[in-house]
Formats: sequence, structure tokens, C-alpha cells
Amino acid sequence: MKQKILQLFFKLKKKEIPEEYIYELENYSAYYKRLNDDLKLAFLERLQIVLHSLNFTSETGFKIEERMKIIIAAALVQITFGLRKFVLNTYNTIDIVANKYTYEGLNFFMTGDLNTYEEIITLSWPHVEFGFTVKDDALNVAIHELCHALIFEDIHGSLWSQFLETKKYKAYEYEGVKKLNAIRQGENKLLRDYGGENMIELFSVAVETFFEQSEAFKNQLPELYKQLSVLLNQDPTQKENPILDNSITGY
Repeated sequence: MKQKILQLFFKLKKKEIPEEYIYELENYSAYYKRLNDDLKLAFLERLQIVLHSLNFTSETGFKIEERMKIIIAAALVQITFGLRKFVLNTYNTIDIVANKYTYEGLNFFMTGDLNTYEEIITLSWPHVEFGFTVKDDALNVAIHELCHALIFEDIHGSLWSQFLETKKYKAYEYEGVKKLNAIRQGENKLLRDYGGENMIELFSVAVETFFEQSEAFKNQLPELYKQLSVLLNQDPTQKENPILDNSITGY
């Protein structure tokens, strides 16, 4: 492993990608660690671009560390790794806070949310970190909220700037509605019941499970898994090379 990492360092040096990226990804990203060397390089190149495209803010007194930025940006790269578009245009401000939080008028606390009015994604850092430390519970607040961002950017953006192809999303949606109804009728398995709130929440919950419990998802909900794979152009059960159609990504 050390020899492979050293080899990757030499390649990175030529491409002027900071070595810190690989250390944090090796520690936190199970998805990245499984990729073959060529795709690791592609992931790191996208990560560099995404990091430069995001604006990170924090509450007063809370210091943002570079590793926090890397881990959150890596979540976006992971979700969009099979897509042509991978940079957020509208929801590109990430507010990192020290713990759970709430808003005036609410009687519950949150670990993350997407504010469509202010166009900000807020994330509780301890819960982001927990989502990547525990890698198989299908709970990842960074992935969850960034999936919301993809959906809302596509809703409000132009047809030519979409993350998700309309035809592929419709095919996924057809299966997703079945799952939504099953959850609401108390006939759920595998995905969290929270996915029954609406189709936007179902997408985020499904993607969390897609990456963190991919084998179980593929076996228990094969049609939904298939359409989500086509939509994201990925099959995470193919660990070293999850990309289905490399003509879309170029690698």
C-alpha cells in the first residue's frame, strides 16, 4: 500500500495536486480507496476543481480546517463522479457549524439542510465526520444535502446545465415512486423511512444507501438500483472501476 501511495504522489506532483488530498481521502473515503490508480487520479483532479469552486463559511468562533473542506468536497465528487457536470453553480456556499442547530420557530435540531432562499448548504461538522467514519450505515449528511443541491440546481437551471439527464431521471423516478408508495404503506425494506417524505428526500436517502450499502441495495431493490446506476453512471459494487460509460466522463 505504501509503495502504491508513493507512486501516486509522484504522479500528483507532476499534476500539481496537493498531497494532503490523498491523506485525507485515504483516511475518510472508502469510495476513493477502492478505485484503481487511474480513477484515483481522476478523482483527485476533480476534487481540486470542486474545492476551488466552493465557498466555505462558518459560525463565529468555529475554525474551518482544510481537511473539512476536502472531505465535504470529496462527497460532491463521489456523487457526480460518473457525470459530465460536477461543479455547483448556485448552491456553492457551504456553511460548516460546530454541532446540531435549529432555526427560529422550529422545535427540532438538524445536522444539515439546504436553504433555497439564501442558497446555502449548512452542515454540522461532527455529523459530516461521523458519516464518513461509519462507512456502511447509509447515513451521510454531506452526501444527503449535496444530493438536494443537485436536484434544486437542475430544477432551476437550464436544460443544458443539468447534472442529471431528464430521460434517465424519469426512468429512475418511475421506480422511485413505487418505493415512495411502499414506504408510505408500511411495506418498506432497506431504505430509511425518511425517504417516504417526498421524492427529493427519497433521492438523497437512496444515494446514501447506493454508496454505503450498495450490495444489499442491488440485491433487494434491483430495479431501483439499476435506474439509479444509469442516472449517476455508476455501479459502486464494481469497486475499482464503478463508471459505467466512460465516454461521458472521459476516463
